[in-house]
Amino acid sequence: MKDLFRAVTTVKYYHNILKRPLKRAWAHFILLITVIAFFTAIFGAVKIVSLYNEALAFFAENVNSVEFINGEIVTMPVLPEKLQFKNWVIHVDKVYLDKESALKDLDPDRPPTIFIGPGMLVIAADYRPFAINYPDSYSDVHNVESLKRFKIYIIILSFLAGLLGMFIYKLITGLLYIFLIITPITLFKFRRMGLAYKGGLKAGFYLVSFQLIISTILLLTGVHIPWSFLLYILFYIVYIGAFVNIDVSSNLRRIKAG
Repeated sequence: MKDLFRAVTTVKYYHNILKRPLKRAWAHFILLITVIAFFTAIFGAVKIVSLYNEALAFFAENVNSVEFINGEIVTMPVLPEKLQFKNWVIHVDKVYLDKESALKDLDPDRPPTIFIGPGMLVIAADYRPFAINYPDSYSDVHNVESLKRFKIYIIILSFLAGLLGMFIYKLITGLLYIFLIITPITLFKFRRMGLAYKGGLKAGFYLVSFQLIISTILLLTGVHIPWSFLLYILFYIVYIGAFVNIDVSSNLRRIKAG
């Protein structure tokens, strides 16, 4: 954990890491994205469970129960219904037999909308609308009490999905910053001092901590900055160029291979 703190607080820290093996730099990077993935997965799971609880309350107030027989809802309302859940509009109508028939009722301003038909549902949001067909063999009755039993599975699945998804996302974005941005900038600054590529790569695995931590804080606080990757590039150019000091002395050059 000291490495995580020093990598973003101590400028002279990057001089010392040249003495370390490359695998330790990898370990620092993997540890950081694991910690980030863990906390963001918890944060995401809490939000999903909160949303699930609100959806249960909405279900109890407006629907009460839904019965499926052979992949069709047999408890569809006689008349069409239009419901509002948060920023979503929900249309329920037995005439929605395919995606085209559902999208005819899509509002002109295109709010996030769900169309529920007897054999399928259509989701239309900011992305391209898509349909989900109920399994032909599915027969069951769902009410508030039965849906409450799914909560533990929702918690586990949302946490695991968030953990794996965020780990992979941070791994890919972190490596892109390391190999395409941070390491080239570091090597360019210290090119006349004979800094080896592996030495620049070691620095990259620690310097990327800035981007990973800042982007995670912005994500958790709900702050979106357009074209943020350009700001990160500018930050690394200024920070590495003005503050990072790596003394590639003769004794350190013998450790290039790390």
